[in-house]
Amino acid sequence: MPVFVKLLLLKIVAAETNNVRILRNLGIECSRLGLYQESLIWVERACRLDANDVKSREIRGFTLLTLGRHKEGWKEYNFCDPIDKYFSCSHFCLKKCR
Repeated sequence: MPVFVKLLLLKIVAAETNNVRILRNLGIECSRLGLYQESLIWVERACRLDANDVKSREIRGFTLLTLGRHKEGWKEYNFCDPIDKYFSCSHFCLKKCR
């Protein structure tokens, strides 16, 4: 990552140290640039501030999967969209089926 970009990111974070959305968006942009380790750093900071933020956890899952850390990555995806709900009767059946 170019030095001027890193300095700009640090300046943004210094101004808004506890803003989950800014940290998450920095992670997304790093991911788009192919900087997955940097992305993970920003997104994990966002997750530490709000462990229930689904968007941050989803980006974290994507980044972990991209880095080959599959067990952790799928765990994050399962948190965001639990697969069990797709296999319950209430999801598939119509009212008359219940």
